[in-house]
Formats: sequence, structure tokens, C-alpha cells
Amino acid sequence: MSASSDELRSRLQERAYEAIENLLRQKAGRRDLSMSEMEDLVGDLEIELRQSLLQEMVVDAQQTRPGLCERCGGKLRYKGKKSRQVVTLRGEVKVERDYYQCQTCGKGHFPLDKQLGLKTTAYSRFIAEKMVWLSGMLPYEQCAAVFKEIGERFIPASSIWRQTQDYGERLQICVEQQRQQVSVERIVLPDSRYDHDQRKAVSMDGGMVNIRGEGWRELKVGAVFDVETRLERNPQTRQLEEMAHGVNLHYTAVLGTKDAFTPALWALAVQHELPTAKERAVIGDGAAWIWNVAEDVCPDGRQIVDWFHAVQHLAQAASTLYPDEEDTKKCQQWLRTYKDHLYMGRIHKIIAVLHKRNLPQLALYFETHQRRMQYLAFREERFPIGSGVIESGVKQFKQRLTGPGMRWKADNANRMLTIRAAVLSNDFHALWRQAA
Repeated sequence: MSASSDELRSRLQERAYEAIENLLRQKAGRRDLSMSEMEDLVGDLEIELRQSLLQEMVVDAQQTRPGLCERCGGKLRYKGKKSRQVVTLRGEVKVERDYYQCQTCGKGHFPLDKQLGLKTTAYSRFIAEKMVWLSGMLPYEQCAAVFKEIGERFIPASSIWRQTQDYGERLQICVEQQRQQVSVERIVLPDSRYDHDQRKAVSMDGGMVNIRGEGWRELKVGAVFDVETRLERNPQTRQLEEMAHGVNLHYTAVLGTKDAFTPALWALAVQHELPTAKERAVIGDGAAWIWNVAEDVCPDGRQIVDWFHAVQHLAQAASTLYPDEEDTKKCQQWLRTYKDHLYMGRIHKIIAVLHKRNLPQLALYFETHQRRMQYLAFREERFPIGSGVIESGVKQFKQRLTGPGMRWKADNANRMLTIRAAVLSNDFHALWRQAA
């Protein structure tokens, strides 16, 4: 072991010894400590120890002499040392760095900052990652409260906001680059003989976000997921059946038009192998834009209208046929009968009765989506018939972006959508590394 390593070992051991001695002094003569008191003492030791050990490792960091100026290629002159405080997840540390200045353009250089991955901000990249991740879960003020209560670290909400804007832009650029790399014009899918057996589905829906200077703008959310089945009681038939569910959910979200949303959803689909699945489906409500996007993203997949939306239209038909209060029982009976027809995919019976009762506009909905309402066939193929996955996803995006009093600049909203999508998809840390 080198002399430098021996010196570092000695200093680390000394720091650890001092921290343990401090703990023993505080505990001396007290054998009646509660679990909470023990936890508090050990917690203080942990904070003290991890901060001091980190400080020693920073002091030990080898500072290399830089070559030429990165800006102009000029020679650098050593100008002494300068210190800075860096906030880390383990505590604040003081960093003494060699400072060099270019003799040509005057640009300052801190080689140790580059070596340690330090930016101009006071926060280390490691704690910044936690700050940005948490901001994708909670409003900034609540993030600050979590850091203080659980992380035992005071970080102002304004600092969390600034880190989120800075790194959020980098994450967004990384995502945009990924989308360009798998654009329809660039990617060539393998022969269908090599398609995989994992059943896949894609779903999409919309919501609204309040944008400063513009008012409420539409938010489009897409999800790609695996489809798996489990044995459970079917709420419609009351029988035990293999029911299909979405698992391994991955999201994308765009503040903008269908044309802006489609490339984002296509990139997500490619990333998670939707186009190469032997069995795939698109699930959504009756909105026309959804099926237009589906033709681009999953043109030969099953198209499924959400069961609950279809039932709502059927209930509207029942109420139109039996509007009077005294006909409530007839209304309910009619709805039960034709709901069974709907569930079994007998859409022609619904269309026929609505035309017979002179309700062509209500019949038109079922005529338009008849092939998307073959619920018996879809269930036999083990596909979900409900769009709960995407409706839940939209709510989760709205939860972060449409809280009380929230209004966003468009750029900031798009950054948060990128972060929120990565967090909800459990892809955040992988994206963070890619954007480094």
C-alpha cells in the first residue's frame, strides 16, 4: 500500500475513533435509553462520521496539472488555491482547489472541479440527482420538507427549482435525441419472423395544464406496457377467469398537438419493443386523434375502445329511451340486457335496437367503433378491455402539474413532463446517466 493510502487510512480511522468516543461520552452512565434515543444518538454519529470521512477523501483527491486552456488553447499559469463549499447528501464539505488562469484569454480553470464532477452550483451531482427525482414526485416546497425531515438536510425550495430547470433541460435534450435516433425515417424493424412472444399494448389519453399567458393547454400522455393475466373474479360475469392487466408501465407526455405527440409515443414504443411483439393492441376512448396516432404507431394492432366508455354511451342510450322516473326499472333492465350484449361483442344487436327506436346518433357511436368493441374476442386473446392504465397515468401527471394555484411556463412544464415520465416509468436514474 502506498504512503498516501496509509496516511488516508490513518486519518479515516482517527475520524471514526473520534466520532465513536463522542457517542460513548453522550451515552455514559445511561442504560435506560429508549429505542428512539438510541436511534437519535446513532443518527448523529452517522451524520458526523460520513461528513468527516467524505471531507478526508476530498482532501486526499489527487490534483492534476491541466494542459492548455480549453477555450483558446493558451498556456495556463498557477494562481494559488481557492476553496468552495459543496453541499452533498452526506453533508457539506470544503474543497481546496488549485486555480489556474489562461495567460491569453484570462479564463479560470479548476482541474479538481472537473475531476470531481462539480458544477458551478453549490450542490454535488449526486444530491442534485435526488433533488430532481424528488421534484418529479412532489411540489418544490414539499421536496424541501422531505429533505429536512428525512434527509436531515436543509435545501431551499428555490434551489430545488433551479436544479430541476438546469438538469431538466439536459434530460429533455437527451430524450429528444433518443426520439430522433428511432424516428420512422431512420429505424428499420427486423423481419416479423423474429417478433417476440410478450403480449404488449399501448394506450393514450389527454388532460389539461394551465400555462402562463396561454391558459389551459392540452397534455397528451401515452403508455406502453406488457400484458399479463392472473386468475380472479370477473366483475361482469362473477366467474373466476384469467383477467388481463397492464404491467411494467412506461410513460411519455407532451404538451402539444398530435403531431408533436406521435414521435414521442413512437420512440417509447420502439424502446419497449411494441412494434416487434407478435400480439399487440391499442386501447383508448373514442377520441378520433387516438386512432389517428394508433395508425402511425401500431397500425396492425388490435384497436380496443375502453369498456367503461362504451358502457357510458350505452347508459346514455338507456336514459334517452326511458327518461321518466317511473321507468327506472325498465331503464335498468334494458341497460343490463344490452350491457351483456356489449360484453359478448354482439354490437349489431345494440345498433339494431337504437335504429329501431329512432336514435341514429346514438347508434352512430357503436357503428363507428363496432370492430373496436369485440370484447369477447379481445378477452379470449387475453387483452385488457379497459383503459385504466392510461387514465391513471394522466391523473398522475396532472397530480404533479395541476395542483392548487399551479401555472407553468411552457418550457418548464415540458421539462417537468420529461422528469415525471421518467420517474413514473422507473427510468429516471438510467436517463440521468445517459444525460451525464
